[in-house]
Amino acid sequence: MSDQTITSLLNAAADLVAKPGAWTQGYVARDKTGRIVEADARAARCWCGIGAVMRAAKAIKSDRAENLACKALHQFAHGRGFPSFGKFNDAPERTQDEVVAALRKVAQSSEATHV
Repeated sequence: MSDQTITSLLNAAADLVAKPGAWTQGYVARDKTGRIVEADARAARCWCGIGAVMRAAKAIKSDRAENLACKALHQFAHGRGFPSFGKFNDAPERTQDEVVAALRKVAQSSEATHV
């Protein structure tokens, strides 16, 4: 598995949630009405950070890349006092822009390439 694959996966996840209205909290994905769906559901229209990674990983068909990307995101969150990236994403004060920035930061950092 190349470092580039993980970087590309995290950037694809960031691109996915960067669109207006494409980010959510509290679950991995929601449809256009706000109903909870799986990250890879055809009806999914918005994702949390981890859900976006799950969705992007399906496109490249790599469970290993998904696991490594999630591990890097969890390391990022731990470094900021959160037990997981899901908790970072779901913090009440969190914004969509902050989640997108975190995904991009981890994609560019050694956290993504040394997990």
